[in-house]
Amino acid sequence: MKKLNHTVFITTCLCLLPLFAALLLWDRMPDQVPMHWNAAGEIDGYGSKPLDLLGLPCMMAGLNLFLHFMLDKDPKTDNMSRALKGISYWLLPAL
Repeated sequence: MKKLNHTVFITTCLCLLPLFAALLLWDRMPDQVPMHWNAAGEIDGYGSKPLDLLGLPCMMAGLNLFLHFMLDKDPKTDNMSRALKGISYWLLPAL
């Protein structure tokens, strides 16, 4: 098995940073977290605290691991430029 490279570790940790912030501030957060605003700036969508504060960072980390796996294993990406691969690796944590 290929040794885990530093980029996978760093980008996954960056995806999980909001999880640690949520755990530290859990008691201060409302039970319903605003998730969507309309064009007038009014809240028109809410999400549950556990799903939004815990689930979304875990989902981002999982997608990040999947993206790294696919970019490393897919033979079509062998011809992809190194710069484009680098952007692809760092795009998800930047979101």
